[in-house]
Amino acid sequence: GEYAAGKDSAAQILKEMNFRIISFSEILKEELQERKQKITRESLIKMGDGLRARWGPEILARKALEKIDDGENFVFTSIRNTAEVELLRERDDFLLVRVTAPEQTRLHRVLRRNLNEDPKNLQELHVQEALENSHEPFGQQLQKVMRMAKVIVANHSSLEMLHQKMGKL
Repeated sequence: GEYAAGKDSAAQILKEMNFRIISFSEILKEELQERKQKITRESLIKMGDGLRARWGPEILARKALEKIDDGENFVFTSIRNTAEVELLRERDDFLLVRVTAPEQTRLHRVLRRNLNEDPKNLQELHVQEALENSHEPFGQQLQKVMRMAKVIVANHSSLEMLHQKMGKL
């Protein structure tokens, strides 16, 4: 899903249902910490693109799969490249879910959480989202990944409604 669509909220709800969260972003943060580099949205994107270029576009999915145990319920977050999806689809238990929310709702959420790196207006939101939509094979391809989803969860209202939808899923 796009910026502030509710992906992490959906994952937290699944965590309450005994799913383990494995974030591709956390894998990148670990890499940045090992290299003693500052963790920013820009550095995460650059690190991910660099790892994909060096080790193959599915590298983050391979690293994520190394973290799971058989029989464990898990949810992956921050999938950004189609090759990652293709590798994960080789598993019978993989389902790609897209979380959506209207642009104005997402902007309102961003303004409400008020993190330093978050966009402060609609134009900045568009700029941030453009960074995640490369056409490069080793880059972030969020729009392409979202089109690969088998299930779409509309997250345009309350957290309680999202709980209901994730429970049904």
